[in-house]
Amino acid sequence: RAPAAGGRSRSRSKGQPGGGDGAGDGGGGVAGPVKYEIEDGAAKANGDPTWRALVHAPRPNRGGKNLMAPGTICIRGPSRLDKQDAERDGLELEKAAAANDMQVLRDVQQKLTREQQLRRVGG
Repeated sequence: RAPAAGGRSRSRSKGQPGGGDGAGDGGGGVAGPVKYEIEDGAAKANGDPTWRALVHAPRPNRGGKNLMAPGTICIRGPSRLDKQDAERDGLELEKAAAANDMQVLRDVQQKLTREQQLRRVGG
């Protein structure tokens, strides 16, 4: 197939059944045990270090023929000033990943981020 105008090839998902992020397909297939990791976050403007939890979850199937091995998606929590807060975030993300539902994992990620934003505004 020839590239479209601008040198970019056309999306293959157009017209394929089951396109999308897998959120509405009954789970999306996060399979296997997922373990969290703690990574160093970006330092604050005053130099204080931060940490954030992350999990590498298998990418949900997008429908169609499952000929290729699934990739992974890295889901990160918010940056925390306290490493123990990041550890707690990691446990929540790990527990959500065990549900084998990408939407549940994304919901936990958004909940953690909202809590962090509210803490910043309110405190």
